[in-house]
Amino acid sequence: MYRRLFASLLLSFVYVPLFAQASANEKAEKLSKQHLTYYWIGRYCPKFSNTEFAYGFNIKCVGCILTKSIERNNRKVERKINRVYGRDWFDKNRSYFLDNN
Repeated sequence: MYRRLFASLLLSFVYVPLFAQASANEKAEKLSKQHLTYYWIGRYCPKFSNTEFAYGFNIKCVGCILTKSIERNNRKVERKINRVYGRDWFDKNRSYFLDNN
């Protein structure tokens, strides 16, 4: 009897992190189906981590001139990302997109 109880508790502790991980991956998969690209503006183009795999969208450096079409695209992409991950998620996590290796 104790073995069954111990086994069920052990399995429940193993499956809980797997389900938590699946929800983050589901969000990334949902965004990757939309093929979103955020255009990074600035003279310096930092090296970005693989945001497509981790978060479901791409970041591309386009130079230092902000055009209306780029601004409109970035607003649309931020709005879609925030809709999936939560309010102001993109602005709060902007520093995590950089590759720190």
